[in-house]
Amino acid sequence: MSHAPKLVVTALDARVRPVQLRLPFRFGAITLTACPQLFVRVSLDDGTEGFAAEMMVPKWFDKRAALTPRDNVEHLAQAIEMTAAAYVGDAPATAFGLYWRHRQALASAAEDAGLTGLSGSFGQAVIDRAVLDAMCRAHGVSFFEAARDNLIGIDAVDALPGWDWSAWLASLQPLKQIEARHTVGMLDELDTVRHGDDGLPISLRAVIRRYGQRSFKIKLGGDPRTDLSRLRAVLAVLDSELGDFRYTLDGNEQYADATALDELLDGLAPLQRPLYIEQPVPRELSFATALPADRIAPFLMDEAD
Repeated sequence: MSHAPKLVVTALDARVRPVQLRLPFRFGAITLTACPQLFVRVSLDDGTEGFAAEMMVPKWFDKRAALTPRDNVEHLAQAIEMTAAAYVGDAPATAFGLYWRHRQALASAAEDAGLTGLSGSFGQAVIDRAVLDAMCRAHGVSFFEAARDNLIGIDAVDALPGWDWSAWLASLQPLKQIEARHTVGMLDELDTVRHGDDGLPISLRAVIRRYGQRSFKIKLGGDPRTDLSRLRAVLAVLDSELGDFRYTLDGNEQYADATALDELLDGLAPLQRPLYIEQPVPRELSFATALPADRIAPFLMDEAD
């Protein structure tokens, strides 16, 4: 885009701090109690700085059993290092142009280094956010204003040839409000009304009474009988506290067995239907598995996307 500013990343600083989770959080096959948090600062040639932060969650970007959580985090750090080496001091480009220029080479380098597609993409995803933050600060605009006016410089995407990005972005309007969705982990307490020493809620029932959420994301573990029993207990709390609520299910790639997935779907039939079921099968099977279309609810790709 001719009006999109071109920028140069002159420096990048990335640091990590250890974070202890307030409560253990179980999703899929892992229980998370602590996690490194990444902080990135980029500097542009005009002196403006931009910032981004992200948790370096093990066993989400890469679920291979042979790799440890430490291996996972090291791969994410490697993705940051590869992106930083490509971006810093590169020729002027729009924010999108910088991403687009390096995306294929970085993806290939990550694959050669043994990273998954998700782990390799982590580097650009976080650093691009810091670049966008710096660009917005440099021009005194919000992210929405930068997107609406296409200061990002999106002009061509392989999957959408001929799409008029500037016209489409200019047509968007920001929402005035958004509904917070509460995630129910596999170890979360459900029925009691319990708070921690910090005064914050611990159980699902206490969360609802404190914050009033009506939308929920419920984690699954891959065993249909256990998952259905847990789901019925969660829905019982939601029914008694709210009556009117919406929920989604997240399989976190745990349903590699088609028979187990069928059993889960059969068990969901008499229950209130979820809005959708997120990534029940492993990412590598997503395009090789014949999922039953709209049998219970739509399927949503997450890790496989």
